[in-house]
Amino acid sequence: MISKRIERTVIRNTNVIELLDDLDVSYKRYGDEVRIVCPFHRNANGYNLSINVKKRVFCCFSHGCEKNGYNLVDLVMRIMKTDDREKAIRYMASLANLEIDYLGRNITKDSYKTKKGLLSFKDSTLSFIKESRTVEAEDETAVYKESQIREWHNALL
Repeated sequence: MISKRIERTVIRNTNVIELLDDLDVSYKRYGDEVRIVCPFHRNANGYNLSINVKKRVFCCFSHGCEKNGYNLVDLVMRIMKTDDREKAIRYMASLANLEIDYLGRNITKDSYKTKKGLLSFKDSTLSFIKESRTVEAEDETAVYKESQIREWHNALL
């Protein structure tokens, strides 16, 4: 269970434009506001949901839509069509280059991603192998097929 403190940190560090681009949502930008088609009701026509880029809250202007004032995680959950709040928060954290521990208690800058991209193929694969503890003893030699290494690397991506 991810705490509200971590959720607020992830929301604060998320770039709304990058998030919408990654979710493949079409939008129109008007200064500090971004408009999208509201995903909360079926007969939405036009760009009727407004997202404040600085405050990271949204408001739908359609008649009868009551999804006003919710935060960005609620919107991402709806666009991803999931009820799992933790999944949406972890997704947003990965976009913001933040890493949440498996218990959901601590948050740090992601060590795998940098502004320039991922580490080299060899380095990222070796770090993944060390983390998954597939090599148990240092004096033993482990042999891996290239297909296994590529599968691990794809899991990193």
